[in-house]
Amino acid sequence: MVLQLERASLKRNGEWILKDIDWTVKKGEHWALYGLNGAGKTALLNMLCAYYFPTTGKVTVLGREFGKMELGEKLRRKIGLISAALQQKLYPEDSAFEIVLSGAFASIGLYESPSQSVREKAIALLEEFGSIRYADRRYETLSQGEKQKVLISRALMADPELLILDEPVTGLDFIAREQVLETVEQIAKKDSAPSMLYVTHHAEEI
Repeated sequence: MVLQLERASLKRNGEWILKDIDWTVKKGEHWALYGLNGAGKTALLNMLCAYYFPTTGKVTVLGREFGKMELGEKLRRKIGLISAALQQKLYPEDSAFEIVLSGAFASIGLYESPSQSVREKAIALLEEFGSIRYADRRYETLSQGEKQKVLISRALMADPELLILDEPVTGLDFIAREQVLETVEQIAKKDSAPSMLYVTHHAEEI
């Protein structure tokens, strides 16, 4: 079981953001989380990543039940996250290669010396998604579509059991949008793919 919510509700600032959610995702399943802006999608993702705890109900993610087991970074290291919020935290002067390498350590920036096997894995991911040609370029110089593909490679470095893509094509032009969607489809077709949650408010992306 990847995640299980049983009558999970979340109250923030005196208002119910989520109410009585029952949801189960099994290993190998891929889901689309579809809803308008303000529907509570981001709040739900923050709860799945243990940034928020449910006000009522039961939440279990990757075998860890909230309130009964240690969560925090131990859980988040098993979740690959691609989001606009994460992109804003990265160091723009880092190269695309360094950004991908940092995913092996779940860090913002690279503070450890990667082993040869980690470097080889990062190169393989960059090659797989057609990003190797700009591996040495500063992250800030990449197009938005190139940045998203780098973030996807970064998220896969730690072999996550759950991959969350939070509106990954928002703001992209048509060509970049199709390239990112093709990358997502490429991952989903793998036998070894992590379970994926694709978050959007555009039905055509699904």
